Amino acid sequence: MAEDISNYYIESGSGEAFILLHGKTPRGVKPFTIEQFADDLSSFMEEHSIEKADILGFSDGGNIALVFTLKYPQK
Repeated sequence: MAEDISNYYIESGSGEAFILLHGKTPRGVKPFTIEQFADDLSSFMEEHSIEKADILGFSDGGNIALVFTLKYPQK
Protein backbone atom coordinates (compact mmCIF):
# COMPACT_ATOMS: atom_id res chain seq x y z
CA MET A 1 0.00 0.00 0.00
CA ALA A 2 1.18 3.50 -0.64
CA GLU A 3 3.09 4.71 2.38
CA ASP A 4 1.65 8.20 2.09
CA ILE A 5 -1.97 7.05 2.51
CA SER A 6 -3.84 6.37 5.70
CA ASN A 7 -6.94 4.38 4.76
CA TYR A 8 -10.22 5.35 6.34
CA TYR A 9 -12.08 2.30 7.61
CA ILE A 10 -14.59 1.21 10.22
CA GLU A 11 -14.54 -2.25 11.77
CA SER A 12 -17.92 -3.51 12.89
CA GLY A 13 -19.77 -6.76 13.48
CA SER A 14 -18.55 -10.32 13.25
CA GLY A 15 -18.49 -13.14 10.75
CA GLU A 16 -17.11 -13.23 7.23
CA ALA A 17 -15.36 -10.11 5.96
CA PHE A 18 -17.43 -7.63 3.94
CA ILE A 19 -15.68 -4.58 2.49
CA LEU A 20 -17.62 -1.56 1.33
CA LEU A 21 -15.51 0.67 -0.91
CA HIS A 22 -16.20 4.38 -0.26
CA GLY A 23 -14.41 7.65 -0.83
CA LYS A 24 -13.35 8.81 2.62
CA THR A 25 -9.67 7.84 2.31
CA PRO A 26 -7.63 10.97 1.59
CA ARG A 27 -5.82 11.13 -1.73
CA GLY A 28 -2.09 10.41 -1.71
CA VAL A 29 0.58 11.44 -4.22
CA LYS A 30 0.81 8.18 -6.20
CA PRO A 31 -0.94 7.75 -9.57
CA PHE A 32 -4.72 7.84 -9.27
CA THR A 33 -5.64 4.62 -11.10
CA ILE A 34 -8.20 1.89 -10.56
CA GLU A 35 -5.41 -0.72 -10.72
CA GLN A 36 -3.46 1.12 -7.98
CA PHE A 37 -6.57 1.15 -5.80
CA ALA A 38 -7.03 -2.60 -6.37
CA ASP A 39 -3.43 -3.18 -5.27
CA ASP A 40 -4.01 -0.94 -2.24
CA LEU A 41 -7.07 -3.01 -1.34
CA SER A 42 -5.00 -6.20 -1.51
CA SER A 43 -2.37 -4.65 0.75
CA PHE A 44 -5.06 -3.44 3.16
CA MET A 45 -6.45 -6.96 3.40
CA GLU A 46 -2.98 -8.38 4.06
CA GLU A 47 -2.29 -5.78 6.77
CA HIS A 48 -5.56 -6.68 8.49
CA SER A 49 -5.16 -10.47 8.05
CA ILE A 50 -8.22 -10.72 5.80
CA GLU A 51 -7.75 -13.73 3.53
CA LYS A 52 -11.06 -13.45 1.65
CA ALA A 53 -13.85 -10.90 1.58
CA ASP A 54 -17.08 -10.00 -0.14
CA ILE A 55 -16.67 -6.56 -1.70
CA LEU A 56 -19.28 -3.96 -2.61
CA GLY A 57 -18.57 -0.75 -4.48
CA PHE A 58 -20.52 1.75 -6.54
CA SER A 59 -19.16 3.88 -9.39
CA ASP A 60 -15.36 3.94 -9.01
CA GLY A 61 -15.68 1.49 -6.11
CA GLY A 62 -17.41 -0.96 -8.43
CA ASN A 63 -14.60 -0.64 -10.95
CA ILE A 64 -12.03 -1.16 -8.21
CA ALA A 65 -13.89 -4.28 -7.04
CA LEU A 66 -13.98 -5.63 -10.60
CA VAL A 67 -10.25 -5.09 -11.23
CA PHE A 68 -9.43 -6.45 -7.76
CA THR A 69 -11.46 -9.61 -8.42
CA LEU A 70 -9.80 -10.20 -11.78
CA LYS A 71 -6.32 -9.59 -10.37
CA TYR A 72 -6.76 -11.35 -7.00
CA PRO A 73 -9.46 -14.02 -7.54
CA GLN A 74 -8.28 -16.02 -4.51
CA LYS A 75 -9.19 -13.12 -2.23
